[in-house]
Amino acid sequence: MTKKINEHWLSGRPNGQNSPHAVELIGAADDRGVLNVGGRLGASHGPQAIRSMLSQFMLGLDGAVGRVALYKGIDTSPGETIEEGHTALRRAVATSIKAGGTPIVLGGGHDYGYPHVAGAFDALGEKVALINVDAHLDLRPPGPQGITSGSPFFLALEAGMLKGSNFIEFGIQEHCNDGEFYKYALKKGVEVVMLEKARSAKGAARNLQLLLDKYSKRDFKVVVSFDLDAVQMAFAPGVSAPQTDGFTPAEFLAMAQLCGENPCVATIGFFELAPALDEGQRTIRLAATSIHRFLSGFSLRGEKRSPRRTAVGRLLRRR
Repeated sequence: MTKKINEHWLSGRPNGQNSPHAVELIGAADDRGVLNVGGRLGASHGPQAIRSMLSQFMLGLDGAVGRVALYKGIDTSPGETIEEGHTALRRAVATSIKAGGTPIVLGGGHDYGYPHVAGAFDALGEKVALINVDAHLDLRPPGPQGITSGSPFFLALEAGMLKGSNFIEFGIQEHCNDGEFYKYALKKGVEVVMLEKARSAKGAARNLQLLLDKYSKRDFKVVVSFDLDAVQMAFAPGVSAPQTDGFTPAEFLAMAQLCGENPCVATIGFFELAPALDEGQRTIRLAATSIHRFLSGFSLRGEKRSPRRTAVGRLLRRR
């Protein structure tokens, strides 16, 4: 009998009983930060669209996703202000991690990358690192209108919950960023990996694996933030700021699965999906498939397995 994810996922929230095999979806249905920076709106409907698409996916050929205690989760309250919305997500992420869960944050504007990191910091302490897979640095100070979707990691660095030496920008595109923000990144000690370098040598997934291994050896836990505008707009048109170049779906999906496989990844997030701007549900499907691949990888955590079964192993065999 075939089984879809909506027949498998759980209600409620992780309570420690399924630790360390519980994954929780936490939505941040708010795009006021996108409005404040003058971007294209619609990301407030991202979490609902992702859950709806994901719910119809199968558990996989070997039922891998069925081995994960997957919680459908909640959407946090956006509150009366962006700050209130951020506080709600921060608490939800921290609560999930403390209960033994691995939260997947569904955006929503990328300003929610800030409470995503903050919640991990609250739960895990100072040994938290961040990898932002993005076309943009997102190091913009809040403007006259307040916090923007380009502000998350400026806020995290300035709040002292994230050190620049433990922060990597991965897949950055030159035309998307002001030199002022790049200088700020260098001043703070942030490692900036441009798109060309991110895809070089044996490819994006292998390069991401090397970065995760670096943090794993130092006993760090990693937050991975995926902004969907990191993918070429031919495959991800439904975002606030689509880009001509970027990662391919194959690269993006391999990175998502790799994050699932690696125990040092404490939480991930997918941001900036705007369903009303999408074409043929391409971006919605990309986000949902990325989560499915993460869950497939997550099901392998703790197993002794051949490299042929891993995301990187499969990718390298094609080269």
